[in-house]
Amino acid sequence: MTRGGLRLAAIGMIATACVLLLEIFCALYSARFPSLFRQALDPASIRLADARRFFEAPTFDPDLGWDADPSARPGDTGAPAVAQSYGDSFTRGAEVGSTNTWQARFRARTGRAIVNLGVNGYGLDQAVLKHEKLGGRWRTPVAILGVYPEEYRRADSWYAWTCFASGDPLDYFRFAFKPMFLREGDGWRLREPPCRGAACAVDLLRRRDAAFERFLTTRDRCARENLARPPRRFPYTLHFLEAIGAYLRSRRAGSPAGSPYFDGPESLERAEFLIRRFAAQSLRRHQAPLVLLLYSERDLALIERGRRPDAALMRFLEENRIPFVDGGAALLAHRKTHGGRGSISAPMGHLTAEGNAIVAEALSRHPLLQTLPPGAKR
Repeated sequence: MTRGGLRLAAIGMIATACVLLLEIFCALYSARFPSLFRQALDPASIRLADARRFFEAPTFDPDLGWDADPSARPGDTGAPAVAQSYGDSFTRGAEVGSTNTWQARFRARTGRAIVNLGVNGYGLDQAVLKHEKLGGRWRTPVAILGVYPEEYRRADSWYAWTCFASGDPLDYFRFAFKPMFLREGDGWRLREPPCRGAACAVDLLRRRDAAFERFLTTRDRCARENLARPPRRFPYTLHFLEAIGAYLRSRRAGSPAGSPYFDGPESLERAEFLIRRFAAQSLRRHQAPLVLLLYSERDLALIERGRRPDAALMRFLEENRIPFVDGGAALLAHRKTHGGRGSISAPMGHLTAEGNAIVAEALSRHPLLQTLPPGAKR
């Protein structure tokens, strides 16, 4: 072989080695970012024993999909309850102890309890339906709906696993379906979870017939978002670059967690319908409805930059005279006064004890929660 041929062969070998090293690097490094890639369930992994563990657990609820156990977070006894609260993990108080939820900090500040009925992973629809199902157990003058932006996204979905697949290492949500309200004419129709037992869920997820797949790909927001992501497979370099590009485009669009709060007009209308439904049910129970807007550090960064993805929802609350507390404004005002950044955010993004204390202070200033009517009790 000539010297020139040897040089070309050497260049080719080096280029091939570089491509292989890059492919190995992307294959290993991309595993750290599962949320950027399409998730899929192997039908062989759908086992009856696993399904039974989900459906026979005390957390399973045939109407809501799942619930906390116990339904109300302990720690609200011994003080008169002025309110009951519903929502997701930002209401439940994930990543803090029972004495540092915003309900507990409210009680420490005022001497009055707020019953904590938040549930990890809930959509806005589940929070509203839980109030309808269980809210009569507590006689409180106020009902609080804690609203964190991810609740809108989950309300647009029916199969919960597609919302949590990348962050569900124990596959808790593999068999979890939730209720979902669907637009029907000028109104909304409730689509209930499809299964109340393990055998039904295993059959549905193994078979995945055309009707099931069609619903997920056309009506389920989380499932559609999942299908839009690139797969994590060979060639890893190409798919990793594709995933990074999609993520950067979503960030430039001003969307936290890689997606906007509302997926078009119907998504916003669904949220408005659910809040209106919550308010109406509260009033029927002689409770004053109060919406609490909750945000993560990432959401606050958007607001600081002048972007408010829920501005239309806030106008809806004002126009319909539904009382609300803007937790984001309270958190940002505290930051402006006291300085610092990040002290309100726990490692997984929930509010810290300090963040919950700020929210509790904002709640304590609202007229509905400043006084406890005579005879109001849990």
